[in-house]
Amino acid sequence: MLARTRNSPPNLVSTAAAGAVAMAAAMGFGRFSYTPILPGMISGVPLSSA
Repeated sequence: MLARTRNSPPNLVSTAAAGAVAMAAAMGFGRFSYTPILPGMISGVPLSSA
């Protein structure tokens, strides 16, 4: 792999891949953190199933 010099732009592919991994991790943590509080959130909304 080539070394970056001071004035070279960042590799856009690796930046995009790092962003995708970060988004996947954040969405995964959010999914499992909201699961235990979902029943309380549903009971707090004044709507019926009808």
